[in-house]
Amino acid sequence: MAAERFDALREVVTDQELNGLVPVVAAGFSAESGKVIVDVTTTGRSLIVLPVEYSSCMSVSSVAAPVKLLRVNYLLTGLVVSETGRYTIDVKRNLYTFNTCF
Repeated sequence: MAAERFDALREVVTDQELNGLVPVVAAGFSAESGKVIVDVTTTGRSLIVLPVEYSSCMSVSSVAAPVKLLRVNYLLTGLVVSETGRYTIDVKRNLYTFNTCF
């Protein structure tokens, strides 16, 4: 059996199956005051891989469409969106309040 090639620029490793994804048209992000702001332009369901360490202490606010956060490539944060828009990810890392976070 021939070994399959993995393209780290176009493929990701997740613990969930992601079908029917389309490439984003444009995406950008900024970080401010414990929040990550992601601006996305897409024509359908897309995955954006952020250069931010994944944590179960993250949640997405200010969204009108379904969105999902997941761990990608073991360490990074993936954001699955289905509509163009601005998405705000709140990062709550308080040891005493959110003691199950990692």
